[in-house]
Amino acid sequence: MIINGSDTSIAVTGHQPYILGGYSNALDQGLYDLASGWLKANQPREVVSGLAAGWDTAVASAALDQDIPLIAALAYQGQADQWPPEAKTVHEKLRDGASEIYQYSREKAHGCYTRRDRWVLERGDIVLALWSGADGGTARAVATAQKLGKPIINLWSDYSVTSETGAN
Repeated sequence: MIINGSDTSIAVTGHQPYILGGYSNALDQGLYDLASGWLKANQPREVVSGLAAGWDTAVASAALDQDIPLIAALAYQGQADQWPPEAKTVHEKLRDGASEIYQYSREKAHGCYTRRDRWVLERGDIVLALWSGADGGTARAVATAQKLGKPIINLWSDYSVTSETGAN
């Protein structure tokens, strides 16, 4: 799918490190490279990310590095409190670099991630996903995007190819 970059807001949804094999520099770099390449080729107007560890963070990082405005959406204020130190540092950098921050709740509450995800999906024109097809939060977000009539670009096959060849 070709997008009209400068007019397009990209909503991000995708798997977290625990689904992708765990936190590692190699995983982070592979996700970043995939996100960066896609953003360079498409040049969207903005990126809307829930800043979850994994794909959301990779796309947000690549957006900031390419001077694409980042809209950060947090489920609650302490969303990254239990993450490994390196991931927390990246999360803080992304929050600090965001041109806008939406926060669903002050504290963790039932449904806060789902409501944050819906806000991200509603804000974007197109959904950039990294989804294996497995059930879970990303599957629910993709289903919501479909119900909202949002076009979905799923880069899972691109990710799988780089993972299998060792490039990730």
